[in-house]
This record gives sequence, C-alpha cells and structure tokens, in this order.
Amino acid sequence: RYVLMNRYMAGIFGIEPGDALGRTTADLMSRYGAAKSDESDKRVLKLRKGLGFYEEEYKDAAGNMRQWLVNKLPLLDAEGEIERIVTVALDIGERKRGELLRLDQRGLGFAQIAQRGFGGFLGLAHFLLAALGRLVAGVAHEVNNPVGISLTVASALERKTAMFTAEVERGELRRSTLNDFLNTSRDASSQLVSNLNRAAELIQSFKQVAADRNYSDQRTFDLGDLT
Repeated sequence: RYVLMNRYMAGIFGIEPGDALGRTTADLMSRYGAAKSDESDKRVLKLRKGLGFYEEEYKDAAGNMRQWLVNKLPLLDAEGEIERIVTVALDIGERKRGELLRLDQRGLGFAQIAQRGFGGFLGLAHFLLAALGRLVAGVAHEVNNPVGISLTVASALERKTAMFTAEVERGELRRSTLNDFLNTSRDASSQLVSNLNRAAELIQSFKQVAADRNYSDQRTFDLGDLT
C-alpha cells in the first residue's frame, strides 16, 4: 500500500497524491480495466535488492498506453528488514515515439541516397543527424538512471529528516528513532554518492568522446570494460 506518491505519478492515476495513501496499484488501476500485478514488488522482497531498470507499459487514467523505465529498490529498517519499496518510474513514451520516427527517417534517408544525386547527400546528412539524436538520447537515458534514483533517495531523506526534526522539537525523541534516522541517513548518503559518481563518470565519458574527435592519437583501452 502506498505511503508516498509524487504529484507526477498521481496525475497518471488521475488522483491527488494524498488520495493514493493506503491504496494498492491494482486498486488504483482497476477503474480503467488494467489490473496490475505486484509481481515486481514480490521479487524485491525475495531478492532483497533493487531489480535494475526494466521497461513496463500500462494505461493511464485517460486510457492511454504509457511506456515506462522502472526500477524498484528496498528501503531497510534499523534491523535490516525491508520496510518499504521505492519505485522509480521514468516516462519514456516520447523517447519510444522518437525512436520509431527516427527509424522511419533512416529508411527514407537510404532511399534518397540510392535514387537521387544531391538528394541522396541530403538523405545521408539526415541519417547522420538521426544517428546523433540516438546517441544523445542514449546518453540522456543512461544519465537519467542514477539521477532519477538520487532524486528519489534525496526526497525520501528530506521527508525522513522533517519527521525526525518534528520529533526533536516535540521532545519525543527516542533512542530507536535516533538509530533509525542515522541508519537511513547512512544508507541514503551511500546511495547518493554512488549514483552521483556514476552520473559524473557518464558525463565525463561523453565529454571524452566529444574531445577525441579533434585528435588522432592512439590510446590503449580495455575493450571488455568499454563494451
């Protein structure tokens, strides 16, 4: 049952964020005939770790099919047991439609190359631009993964900090609450550092690719690691 939902996801369900609390995914989606299994949540409980990003699709409140890139991550309590599951869902519908459009454009580009002189050159240029678009979209997709996770973790930590501060101000702080907050802060910090470092590495790699266009120097690299 949901204990927190941001406004964007609540809008997909056609409700206010507060109306989602205490309800299940199947309950929220049954209104428009798209019963949703909680199989992914069960996998998190079984594996006790994040699932990694995977694609998923289902209808929104308006009945439109939406495509998502989803990851589910466990949040542990002070005893190391799974207390909650965080779902990160990136809306990739526009990217999917863009991929189909680029495929159509690529086919058209090859046809122009085969049939017409200068038109063929324009077709090749169009194809190269489409390829560049795919490269940029791929980089953005890879960077979005760690950034999206970091945003979710930071939001959860912000909420936990607000709750902890309120207890301190009321003079109701208990040792168990303090330990829980410290454990949560430690885990969140670790995830933030790890994912933001990953994002920084991806951006640095992209900058290196751009810089390498200007040089012909040979470099030694690990093909396995690169692949």
